[in-house]
Amino acid sequence: MANLHRRARRGYSLIELMVAIGISLVVIAGALLLLRGQERSFQVTSGDRYLQEASRVALGHLGRNLSRAGFGVDPALAFDFGPMNAVRMDRAYQGQTFSTSSAPTGAGAACGALCRDSTAGPDEIVFRSRDPAFGPHPLTVAATSASVALTFAGPVRSPLLPGQILQVACYSGTMTWAYVQVSAASTAHADGTVTVPIAAGTTTFPRQNAWLDDPCFGGVATMAGGAPTTASLATAAEVFKVDQFHYFIRTYDAAGAEQPWGTPGARPWLMLDQGLTDAGGNLVTSTVAPDVEDLQLAYVFPADAATPLVGATAGVAITDDDAGVNLAPASGCPAYSDPADAATRSNHHPGNIGAVRVSVVIRSATADPALAGETTVPAAGNRAALAGEPGFRRLVVETTVDVRNLGALAPYYPSYGTYPAASGSRQLNVGGG
Repeated sequence: MANLHRRARRGYSLIELMVAIGISLVVIAGALLLLRGQERSFQVTSGDRYLQEASRVALGHLGRNLSRAGFGVDPALAFDFGPMNAVRMDRAYQGQTFSTSSAPTGAGAACGALCRDSTAGPDEIVFRSRDPAFGPHPLTVAATSASVALTFAGPVRSPLLPGQILQVACYSGTMTWAYVQVSAASTAHADGTVTVPIAAGTTTFPRQNAWLDDPCFGGVATMAGGAPTTASLATAAEVFKVDQFHYFIRTYDAAGAEQPWGTPGARPWLMLDQGLTDAGGNLVTSTVAPDVEDLQLAYVFPADAATPLVGATAGVAITDDDAGVNLAPASGCPAYSDPADAATRSNHHPGNIGAVRVSVVIRSATADPALAGETTVPAAGNRAALAGEPGFRRLVVETTVDVRNLGALAPYYPSYGTYPAASGSRQLNVGGG
């Protein structure tokens, strides 16, 4: 009995403990591996969602505005690839041609011919469209080439900043229109008249002040009770707002200082400026989406069966000719009055772009040590694959945006309802837009 009692009180042997510990370690290791795998899977899934969301924001923002390119403005002015001369415009004063200035590049430098394309870095794009929500704003004081301001009927819901392009359109006589540019900030105005200073100019877009000498710009609306009278609206010249959209890539370090594209440790952003400046004369820019590492554009010319797509071949830059984008084609630039089968409608002038293929490269917000071997920025547009900052997950997303407004065969003069001014209501744009 004594031996049995001693045997019953005996603990585990060393071998038994080692076996138990070994089994426990195997189980724990398996659980840790499973947990690590799940964590990694979650990180990958979250990273993929981030890339998809960033691309959705970037392409959605750009695509919505790009689809309106050319609305209410002359086809030749819809896209800005650099300065142009001898540009045709159906609504030009006395049939004159004009030249264009050009928006600066994303780096702030002057834009030369075809300055928007790159085969070694990001592209940029500049386009314009009339704001369909702005108006009607009939002139209440006759405009001439000597005018230093435009005075028109409100309300203007938000201030007009320096650099804003305005289009003044005659609703009588020659039905001319002219583009002018705001020179100093105006204030929002609920009703009554609004006076907006304009920059001096002659015929160069967007300062075609000389064209305001057309007598039709003397047609104005009379005011009563802070609103234009209905009877005076039929022949009054109207003021519209033309928006400019300039998308480009800019890279900032952790301190917020701008850095060259591809600088290690800096973060890329898709940026937008609209050609507007603040009180200090600084260009107003805004961020659209973070971690957009590259933007590439290719252009579709549907009337050209031989070379309908330019800017999509890796390493091949867009040229200034009818194999690329032609700023001065021999057959001339398109205008509204040209029929669809005219030679001016089938060349590679920017006014004949039918669609834009937009490609963006999105990268993860932070570097992942597990991806230290990932150093390639994948090819997009006409930029070949190249070495980039290591450790980032990257995604290439493409979409094609139709530019339907450039096919218009007549200038757009919105029609408005005739609600009486005394009712306090405004005229309504019933002609589209």
